[in-house]
Amino acid sequence: MSYALMTTLSLSAAQPTFAAETEVPATQQQGTHTVKGKVVDDMGEVLPGVVIRVKGSKATAVTDMDGNFEIPVQKDGKVTLTATLVGMEDVETTVSTSKPANIQMAPSVKMMNEVIVTGFQSISRERSTGSATLTLRS
Repeated sequence: MSYALMTTLSLSAAQPTFAAETEVPATQQQGTHTVKGKVVDDMGEVLPGVVIRVKGSKATAVTDMDGNFEIPVQKDGKVTLTATLVGMEDVETTVSTSKPANIQMAPSVKMMNEVIVTGFQSISRERSTGSATLTLRS
């Protein structure tokens, strides 16, 4: 019994083009502008990981570790941005494309009326074969 490996190789005389060579950066496209800004909490501390969206567009950005963001917008003048982060109130604000945007977020405070925790032993997750119930009443 014998095996043979056969391969096919096709070559083209045309030069390959790469996406990086043909794409125009967003900041150089006709009519595209960039809004830059910073997001802080009510104490002035920077907020990393805040999702920034342009209202009426699919443009999205996330703040870096210093709370800074850059997001492309299609028009010059004023745009409406929405900032969201778990544990903070959502913020919708209108900003100018010519000035840095400073967004301040406030904590989302939601109180629970009652929490009931029941249990009678402490065991590792691997050994647990039963179920647990957590009851929250508002």
